Amino acid sequence: MKRTVLTFVLGLATAALCYATHQRSVRASESDGLRARITLLCEDDSLCRQAIVQHFDRCFDSHYELGVGLDAPAFSNCFNPRARREVMDEMGTLITDH
Repeated sequence: MKRTVLTFVLGLATAALCYATHQRSVRASESDGLRARITLLCEDDSLCRQAIVQHFDRCFDSHYELGVGLDAPAFSNCFNPRARREVMDEMGTLITDH
């Protein structure tokens, strides 16, 4: 009986660890993808590029929840003023007509 309980608990722990690792991988992929897209939008704007270097990670980390994703309105409210231009709208759509 003890062995069955121990096996069950170890199985649950392994599953939880795998899930957490997967979620971190998804988060990193989403962060890298968004950073690349914003970098393309800002390629002719030195203040915007500087905002990516200085503020992107903090804004992304503050408004991303594992298992839920990015809160786009909160991210845009955090990042846009620092980029000194509207890079993302409230719906999470990147603005491309600058």
